[in-house]
Amino acid sequence: MTTKIDTSSEEVRTYVYGDGAEYSVPDPMTVFVLESGSHRVVDRDGWVHRPEKGWIAIKWKPLNGQPAFVA
Repeated sequence: MTTKIDTSSEEVRTYVYGDGAEYSVPDPMTVFVLESGSHRVVDRDGWVHRPEKGWIAIKWKPLNGQPAFVA
C-alpha cells in the first residue's frame, strides 16, 4: 500500500543522513510513502525525487502562514 501526502504547504523538504549529507526538495507538492518506507517526492515542476535510503531524519520548512506539519 502506498500513502499519498499533500506537502504543498512546505517550502522545502530535506532528508538528513548519518554522515551529515542532506538532500533537499524545493517546493514539494506530494510525498508518496511506499510499504518499504521509501519515499517518492513530486515537486512543483513535476520532477519526481527518490531520496536515497538510509536517511536518519527529515526536516521541512512550512510556507509562511501554513501549519508546521500536515501528517
